[in-house]
Amino acid sequence: RPAAGDAGAAEDGAAAGAAGWAAAGGDASAERPISKPLSQRRETMKVVVTSLGPELDGKMDPRFGRASWFLAVDTEKGTVEAMDNTRNRDAAQGAGVSAAQAVLDLKADALVSSHVGPRAFQVLAGAGVKVYSAPEGVSCREAVDLLKAGKLKELAGPDVNSHW
Repeated sequence: RPAAGDAGAAEDGAAAGAAGWAAAGGDASAERPISKPLSQRRETMKVVVTSLGPELDGKMDPRFGRASWFLAVDTEKGTVEAMDNTRNRDAAQGAGVSAAQAVLDLKADALVSSHVGPRAFQVLAGAGVKVYSAPEGVSCREAVDLLKAGKLKELAGPDVNSHW
């Protein structure tokens, strides 16, 4: 995965993500199969979850770019780092791409949200960050548990249009 501060690598990664999305037919409903539980894959991940607040037991924010908070969860250590996303939430434009860069800055391996737009998806996928969709209304802890159990689908492309 390119370094978060490497603009050239991020642009190249975004192009690769766009190519992968286009190869999948650009179908917003396309999803990859449910993956094996983390316990069976013997890997740890740093997972970023979109959140309405700074607590793991709080509700997920269904939006990505304009989510209120990002919670970075280390699945091995169980630590949680909360990042306020007010700057992107209140942005006039470009919230998704800026939020994707924030996820890269957190050195995430995966993102769990309910909805991700096309430009943000391109940046994340191009950098090798897997994007998973969780049902609206679950807590952030439940979303992480669902991911760890292999019950979330990995998105193969964005599931909403820009500016939804």
